[in-house]
Amino acid sequence: MDAAGIRSAIIASATPTSSLTGKTVTGGRLDVGAMAARCAVSSAAVAGAPSALTATATNESTISLSWTDGVTAETRYDIERAPSVSGVCGTYVVIGQGPANTAAYTVSNLTAATTYCFRVRAANYFGGGTTSAYSTTASATTLAAPQPYSCAASSYSWIDATTGGTSYVIGDDASATVGLPFNFSFYGTSYNSVQVASNGYLRLGAGAATAFANVTIPNAADPNAIIAPWWDDLSPNLGGTIWTTTTGTAPNRKFVASWVGVPHFGGGTTNVTFEAILDEATGDITLQYLDATTTSTASNKGVGATVGLENSTGTAGTLISYNTASLSDLSARRCSNTATLVAPTVSTTTLAAGLVGSAYSATLAATSGTAPYTWSLVSGTLPAGLSLNTSTGAITGAPTTAGTSSITVQAADTKGLVGTKALSIAVTAPAVLAISTTSLAGGTVGTAYSVTLAATGGTKPYTWSISTGTLPAGLTLNSSTGAITGTPTTSGASSITVRVTDAAARTITKALSINVVLPAIPGAFNKSAPATNATARSRTALALSWAAATGAVSYRYCVDTVNDSVCNTSWVNVGTARTVTIGALGSLTAYYWQVEAVNLGGSRAANTGTWWKFTTAV
Repeated sequence: MDAAGIRSAIIASATPTSSLTGKTVTGGRLDVGAMAARCAVSSAAVAGAPSALTATATNESTISLSWTDGVTAETRYDIERAPSVSGVCGTYVVIGQGPANTAAYTVSNLTAATTYCFRVRAANYFGGGTTSAYSTTASATTLAAPQPYSCAASSYSWIDATTGGTSYVIGDDASATVGLPFNFSFYGTSYNSVQVASNGYLRLGAGAATAFANVTIPNAADPNAIIAPWWDDLSPNLGGTIWTTTTGTAPNRKFVASWVGVPHFGGGTTNVTFEAILDEATGDITLQYLDATTTSTASNKGVGATVGLENSTGTAGTLISYNTASLSDLSARRCSNTATLVAPTVSTTTLAAGLVGSAYSATLAATSGTAPYTWSLVSGTLPAGLSLNTSTGAITGAPTTAGTSSITVQAADTKGLVGTKALSIAVTAPAVLAISTTSLAGGTVGTAYSVTLAATGGTKPYTWSISTGTLPAGLTLNSSTGAITGTPTTSGASSITVRVTDAAARTITKALSINVVLPAIPGAFNKSAPATNATARSRTALALSWAAATGAVSYRYCVDTVNDSVCNTSWVNVGTARTVTIGALGSLTAYYWQVEAVNLGGSRAANTGTWWKFTTAV
């Protein structure tokens, strides 16, 4: 059978077998001629041996082998690998074969930061099979896996590449190679150019950048080494333009690739505008979205797109979203592999309600990210009369209009990462202003007085005043508290109209009155000593005493020699004292005395007015 017949027989007899997944090649070229040459029986035994084997790690999963081909009559090279533990090679197994007369082989799908041992030997099928001696052993350690990227919402600041930038005419499922203004490290590999793909991604390094059918990442299938702000089936040939530009100066430049007004395949009102930014100073990548909203259920907000980053082998990546409507207008995401990005979280869950005309204060709070935060509103407006302090997050003021305001607040940390939350503030109108005091207590001349006016509704604080009439003499009104206090000095009824004014300048009045009366005259009381008709009393130091009278504020007494129940001498005021000592009295003389209790209501004599008599000694 010739080579063509062998090939046809192999293809026709191939049967899909699930257990062979990962052990077969799909889409490769079936080179029956090379297979026949490798399997042919040689005419002589293998002579010589490979030498000078070297192993070099090229990335985290690949090691390249090379050796000197000092062999004749070989039909293949067997490539063997063994694990290396503490510098000691373990058991070798054949992992692949190279053709005759080769001196290099690439080992793939290795584990990062792992040491492997290798050896090679030549072989053929002469006389049932002959082999050369093994090469010397070579070992190498795969590179450490690059630090993965973390992505978080970031402050949005659109860079307009259409001003001073370069535009590109790129067809459907095509790309343009653009030199970078600086070397950019991506998953540990430095690149000096990118391929800007029509389908919404950048590919760094070599390889096709034409794939239109997006897949989730990481994925070993092409394309790899990609930055995908919006990998989808886009068609710049139907509208829109792709631009690049560079801003800033070294070492703080930014390379920007923008897809401006590019439609989804099929056209229609599906145009989107977005960009990818490579930062020279930080190595960070920012994805920004100026317009992510379309009228198509297949493309609106990235519902049919892959958004994220992937390394050159498709073994590592950061997926932001896959076929999910996760993108929004005027938004940004920042990705870094030098630090784990944790965006702030707005921890405030609700905002207190407000009252028209009343002072309002609420403070927004956030966690995570890197404080201090800068606060802003990304949608909606605060109720009229309120403002937001961008440094403290305090919302303060006095609402002027009733209603509910829906807002979205944003906290931006020192790294530019942001967190948002939708909140609302309900402002209600105050109840109708009213004076709830219905009457005022009466007062008594000479007695301390205190009542407090009260109001409901309106907007506090209140201001009180008298609009008509006057308060009783001795009383005053506290305009802040509404308290009427003092000590009345004059009896009588005072009619007044009180007015209350709230913080919104609303006023209302009410007529009230205060009746001030004189106090009741003192209560009945008796004299104590000397007893009536007492004799032989001291002429020089005679003590007069009496009991207390209820309601008395002072006392006065009179000593007379005339028994007519009238003070013919004079009344002597003694204040609140209830004992006095008198002298200079006549010898063997009859005296008559009386005491009166006094207050503002009048006076009352002791013993119901009866004057008592005493006679002095010699």
